[in-house]
Amino acid sequence: MLTDNLLIEGLYSEREFAFVGGGADARDRIFGTIIRDLATSRRGWSATFCGVCDDKTRNNEYWILKSSYFLSTSSMGTHNLTAGVEDFAELRNENNDQGGSGYRLWGDFIYQGQDVFIEVIPGTSFIQNFPILNLSKTSSSATESVFLNDKWDLNKRLSFNLGVRYDRNDAVDQAGNKVSDDDAISPRLGAIFDVFGNGRHRVFAGYNRYVAKIDNGINDSASNAGAPAYFGYTYRGPAINAGDGPYLPTDEVLRQVFAWFDANGGDGMTADRGVDLPGVNVKLDGQLVSPTMDEFSLGYGVQIGSRSFVRADLINREWNDFYVDLKNLGTGRVTDALGNQFDLTLVRNDDNGLERKYNAVQLQGTTRLGSRFSVGGNYTWSELEGNADSETSNNATITLTSRDSLPEYIRQSFNNPVRKLNGDVRHRAILYATWDVPTPVGNFNLSFLERYNSGFPYYAAGTISLSAIANPGYVTPPTTATYFFPEGEFRTEDMTRSDIAVNYSLPIFGVNFFVQADVLNLFDEDAIDDPQGLNQTVLTSRNSACRQGPNGPTPGARCLVFNPITTAAVEGIHYQLGPTFGQPASPSAYQLPLTYQVSLGFRF
Repeated sequence: MLTDNLLIEGLYSEREFAFVGGGADARDRIFGTIIRDLATSRRGWSATFCGVCDDKTRNNEYWILKSSYFLSTSSMGTHNLTAGVEDFAELRNENNDQGGSGYRLWGDFIYQGQDVFIEVIPGTSFIQNFPILNLSKTSSSATESVFLNDKWDLNKRLSFNLGVRYDRNDAVDQAGNKVSDDDAISPRLGAIFDVFGNGRHRVFAGYNRYVAKIDNGINDSASNAGAPAYFGYTYRGPAINAGDGPYLPTDEVLRQVFAWFDANGGDGMTADRGVDLPGVNVKLDGQLVSPTMDEFSLGYGVQIGSRSFVRADLINREWNDFYVDLKNLGTGRVTDALGNQFDLTLVRNDDNGLERKYNAVQLQGTTRLGSRFSVGGNYTWSELEGNADSETSNNATITLTSRDSLPEYIRQSFNNPVRKLNGDVRHRAILYATWDVPTPVGNFNLSFLERYNSGFPYYAAGTISLSAIANPGYVTPPTTATYFFPEGEFRTEDMTRSDIAVNYSLPIFGVNFFVQADVLNLFDEDAIDDPQGLNQTVLTSRNSACRQGPNGPTPGARCLVFNPITTAAVEGIHYQLGPTFGQPASPSAYQLPLTYQVSLGFRF
């Protein structure tokens, strides 16, 4: 504090973080190879990633210097000015081994009690290899920022928030290549109008733009340093574990599969299931820019008496500049050092044909009944719609497929339609009550919280074969695509939950000792709350269990391959929902069960 109205703040922080262990404990092809199920994509036998390889490090460094100044004028009101600079730098050294051996084998899982076997099907099963061809040289992603904000009270009725932020990105990938030299300006604008000048009726309006840093995963998407390449090979050897058994154990299956693989050229075989070579057939289309989100808001608040307040807000958000990958005949071909040709994929920012929009109405209110008891709550109606789900359950950020990718094989109408996105919850409500109870031996606070939300969306989407489409000229044409089937939208159940808490605190020589006990989901309600935990299997011609129904051309026969560009999928002919579709596949599908927790500590 330099003067009565000038404050300067500084902060520095540093993080050193590493993945140590965590993954397969063997690197050989028998005990370090993952097996995967064609129908469900489940994994077995060996762990994902490598627990006996080098540690993966993700370190960062951050500092900020900020000043605050209060200015009072006779004609232009008061200004609370904030200005500062900050710097965030992230370093990543990560050789992203996908397993102990780098190989995966796909087939049909067979369950017998607690045992799992794998059936290897000639022409359908396939081998994947994810080798790291170039070790990491450490990537760096830095953002330097300058910001200025003025909280301006012009008079009794009108106040503003006027702010602006400037961010500059400087990023190199793990091979040392420059991937971003981008900058962006983000406004922070808001206004409050006090209708009668007494603080009881206020109108709020605002516009804000938010700019993300360059994502480190996308940063490295065109680099081969630390990144796994991909080679896919169709298995064409003898059938293994076909029929009714007895079945060979997985180690013996893998020995037979790799014996066939090595006898037919091993990694020198034609990779007919696709090739992905970062830094060769994946390149940046120019430099990356930061994705952005624009938010508009409008609100109205009412003070009722001296103890109650109610507010309503309208919110609109829209995202732009998604990370996408583009591959078509126009992007051309590239040749590696061995003379092998590949179709070129370009990574860039784009929002053509992609959208992500959020609209909401938010209501909130609170009232105090006496000096110790208060009640309140909030309700949100919202809609999250689009076809840009750029984060998944196990990936922080992913590239989306450009609308112009593989047009001979894929259309957004079936591959990535506009829909209610994963986070769409139409109704959310919370009611709460708190009661303060001071006593000579300390202070107690009792609280009750009731939650409600409507269900989350999920869809009948599965993987279809593209073998019915003639190759128009790709080196390696796609063999499969995701297809949203015509069942439309499914929803999980509505969820309610009741929580109670008791907090006790006691001041002791300037230190506040506290104990808090919580009971979460007091009545042990068990609604399905997370669609990620549901079975969402859709069987297609790729799955031997998919059979035509009575209206199919050959009832009981395997489901038919179809051309998705010219033919709409028909249930019972081209696909069928899995026998347990929509049913819980893991405990994570359910809401939090009855849970007790106790915490204690000191506040200074």
